[in-house]
Amino acid sequence: MSVYAANFTLDKGTDFETEFNLTQDDGSPLNLTGYIGAAKIRKHPTASKYNTFDIVFIDRPSGRVKLSIGSSVTSYLSSGRNCYDFFITDATGKVTKIAEGSILVNDSVTLGFADSRNLEGLGSIDITNVGDGYALMYDASVQRYVFVNPDTILSKSTDDDDLPDDFVDLLSQELDDKVDLDAGEF
Repeated sequence: MSVYAANFTLDKGTDFETEFNLTQDDGSPLNLTGYIGAAKIRKHPTASKYNTFDIVFIDRPSGRVKLSIGSSVTSYLSSGRNCYDFFITDATGKVTKIAEGSILVNDSVTLGFADSRNLEGLGSIDITNVGDGYALMYDASVQRYVFVNPDTILSKSTDDDDLPDDFVDLLSQELDDKVDLDAGEF
């Protein structure tokens, strides 16, 4: 089976999907029963940041599989040329590269219209500077919900020097076996 060299274009903030009809070298459909797949998009092959595609095996016996990535992900892809590849693994553990290529990501003027809508009871949500693993938190200074780095939340929880007793007890218990603190109370 040869590797598909397929290049695509997508617009930030839109849903993207593409379908592959996989065949064996003799042209017959590749039966994908028992296979799993993995596909990622990165700015360049060695970039540490990546996003994964959703993979749906549409018709396993006929070799039909679909890769997709939602608008909530494409909104934050790096503009310009990105690269992707798609691998499958059969039931015996044999890994095969199915496709590779580039995806040109175009900027969108009306980016984020669906993500910044008013959600029932939440008001407008600030989606600027959202990073992987960020959490939603209310910021009273701007009177709206914003996404923040989890470290900010942890720091904010210590502002009043009164951590919850159950948290302190759990932390003390966890550290007791790992750190020998004989210099007083924790």
